[in-house]
Amino acid sequence: MDTARAKSVEALKDAAAQTPAMSFHEPHETSVFGCRLHAIDEPTLFGMIESSIRSNERVIVASQNMHGVHTHLIDPAFRLLHDSPETKVHIDGTPLVWLSKLKGDPVGYEHRTGCIDWVPELFALAAQRSWRIYHLGSTDEALDAGLAEIRKTHPDLLIEGRNGFFDVDPTSLSNREVVEKINAADPDILLVGMGMGRQEQWILQNKERLNVPVIITTGAMIKLLAGELNMAPRWLGPLGLEWVFRLYDNFGETAQRYLIEPFHILFNAQKRRRNAAKRSV
Repeated sequence: MDTARAKSVEALKDAAAQTPAMSFHEPHETSVFGCRLHAIDEPTLFGMIESSIRSNERVIVASQNMHGVHTHLIDPAFRLLHDSPETKVHIDGTPLVWLSKLKGDPVGYEHRTGCIDWVPELFALAAQRSWRIYHLGSTDEALDAGLAEIRKTHPDLLIEGRNGFFDVDPTSLSNREVVEKINAADPDILLVGMGMGRQEQWILQNKERLNVPVIITTGAMIKLLAGELNMAPRWLGPLGLEWVFRLYDNFGETAQRYLIEPFHILFNAQKRRRNAAKRSV
């Protein structure tokens, strides 16, 4: 960014900082299948993001759905990031709302906050507040197409990005260059869309070297905006049926996620109950 534009952006951010902060409450925390969850609706989400940017205190916004529950079972890095005190885990799957309600938690359908549903509002808010955004992940083709769509709708938004294909070993030269490039862009919000599991591991291994107050996992969001993936009708989500569309639309890549992983989760939950019962004897 050239010096004149950087000064203009900082002036706009200073002006935005004078506007009253959005109020929000600390979200209720619960757990399902041993996975941490927070009852975060959209106003709370945006309030947390703004608070983090204003205070320059780190918040990591991670998502959880049934595929994530399975990933939590088998991926230590995923568990570590989700269990970190600086991480807030929003619910991105209606079954997790049902299970939380079944436990008696104050969780409603307004707390199902799928990334693709709220990022347009986040982009609008970021443009208004002059927040800088950086997106890491996907292919060059999907990234370019996705960013073009975002800029078309939000021409004042300050957003950059790069693809997610590099050596993610923290000691590799390419990984260090990625971290340096992100820090040089000086973003307020870093969106990491490298697929569930890989994106969490990358954040966990690099978060201490990133000078970014807000880090958000976004999965395949940029591919959806680019049109590389078909978006399920939004009315299916609250019904808990979005998986049916995805299974039909891309059976080869989603069959294991929707037809096998749920049984592994249930088997593991039953095993944990049996072990707990043995310990209590």
